Amino acid sequence: MNGSDTLKNVAEYIRRKYGIKPDYPFEDDTPVFRHTDNGKWFAIVIRDVPNAKLCGGEGRSDVINFKCDPLLASCAADGKRIFPAYHMNKRHWISVMLDGSVSADEISAFADLSYKLTGQRSRNDGKGYNETV
Repeated sequence: MNGSDTLKNVAEYIRRKYGIKPDYPFEDDTPVFRHTDNGKWFAIVIRDVPNAKLCGGEGRSDVINFKCDPLLASCAADGKRIFPAYHMNKRHWISVMLDGSVSADEISAFADLSYKLTGQRSRNDGKGYNETV
């Protein structure tokens, strides 16, 4: 599976599960997936990232950034397929390669977690996330 197919599969998964299509808030081709209720981003595709910024290699790659639990992010970042996020808070976000090296199941799990982490906060405790999101 190539990067274009991977991105199409991710977008289709998010559309089916959450009813969300990407929007394009920037002038370039940068799809952003955001909650319909609070407008928060839970995924953004960044195209043509210099590999030197990710893994120190040559060339360029497309990635999708997801919000992630800091502990999981530090464990998941393998330096080959998953990295501390490019152009985002590196503790709370990860960049996932869209070159087919990360399975659809892994990407779907990161999308689900990111969607949950960026959901509405519970008004009861003020610090946790509402489990119904």
